[in-house]
Amino acid sequence: MKGDQANADGNRVVVDSTIHPDTGEPVLLPFRMSAFVPTNLIVVAGMLMPNPTVRIAYDLRFYIKDSLAAILIVHGIDQEHFVLAMVQSIS
Repeated sequence: MKGDQANADGNRVVVDSTIHPDTGEPVLLPFRMSAFVPTNLIVVAGMLMPNPTVRIAYDLRFYIKDSLAAILIVHGIDQEHFVLAMVQSIS
């Protein structure tokens, strides 16, 4: 009986990490929370560079902007409201 419960809990974790809680639709792997670390390795590597060139800084900015936009679009979050909420939380 314990094995069945552990298996059911494991299945629930997989489903919860795959299905969007609001829409009930599956979320593509690159946009799930489990892809957070691999996605941000590029950002961290770029930030830790001792003397980045202007080209590298521009590419890093472009990557951050585009990856955030892709995540917001996939999750159905309005970008204007997201930016306004971020600005209001900072000030």
